[in-house]
Amino acid sequence: RAEAHRKLGSLREAICDCDEALRESSNCAEALGIRGQACLELGDFAVAVTDLSKAIEAAQATAIEGGAAAAEACGSAASDPAPSLVEAPPARLKEIFVPLLVARAEAQLNLRSFDEAIKDCTDALNLRCDEMALARAVRGEANLLSGHLDEAVSDCNVALSMEPLDAYTFAVRAQANLLLGHLEEAAFDCDE
Repeated sequence: RAEAHRKLGSLREAICDCDEALRESSNCAEALGIRGQACLELGDFAVAVTDLSKAIEAAQATAIEGGAAAAEACGSAASDPAPSLVEAPPARLKEIFVPLLVARAEAQLNLRSFDEAIKDCTDALNLRCDEMALARAVRGEANLLSGHLDEAVSDCNVALSMEPLDAYTFAVRAQANLLLGHLEEAAFDCDE
């Protein structure tokens, strides 16, 4: 139910549902992850990083334990009929960790913790995920803001090869090209 609220933009309701699930079990990776993503969308970046970090730790612990005991950890308020994060078999670990890592990277980016954002995106990319374009674009912005301009352009080039119409990635690459003095490339990116 919390995830449905979050996807519908009812972020406060999503957080309330997650709080209810967390009262039953403070280690519910699913509830922590949903609450962290809702906080990110609300602009509460420090809380988002905290919740997403706890969600990643809980999901890792669950994966190590095999998920059996932890499958009971989440209350029904955070869940929908789909399998919860804590019930995920090892093959689904990428689907669990990648969105959490990328969301935490976005929150860290807003907190100006660029090295941490770069690390989370790199970890997500190392999992060979379906969200590689987003992870590359976020890492590109973190590289841009931390002064690693060539790396920013490189990440954006890869992201645009996967998502050729992504305005966010074009904007990041344009800024990096402008700072590198590549005015024609920057102008092209702005036109896109």
